[in-house]
Amino acid sequence: MKNIAKKVEELTAFYKTRSPFEICEKLNIHIIFADLPKSVDGLFVKTKYNEEMILINNNIKTAKIKRTCAHELGHAILHKNVNILQLGENSELTKTLDSEAEYFSTLLLN
Repeated sequence: MKNIAKKVEELTAFYKTRSPFEICEKLNIHIIFADLPKSVDGLFVKTKYNEEMILINNNIKTAKIKRTCAHELGHAILHKNVNILQLGENSELTKTLDSEAEYFSTLLLN
């Protein structure tokens, strides 16, 4: 987890912001609000053309949007080449990756 803290520290120092939206803009990660299943707050997606985007569920509460963006940014920074959809939501690796992204978002937003 020290690695994650170091990445957050470097990222916020370099971009001089803790806003996940500003960081995404500077990293050219597109943020798209979409109708997603109720159980999905957000997703990080990397297309076959190497475009990166964060999909945020249109139906989540406004207060949760920033945290969701920060969490998905954590996946973008920490797990750029991992396709979580292929791993399956109940795998141990998925749970580990998700907890790392959650830790990233907590550090970024605090």
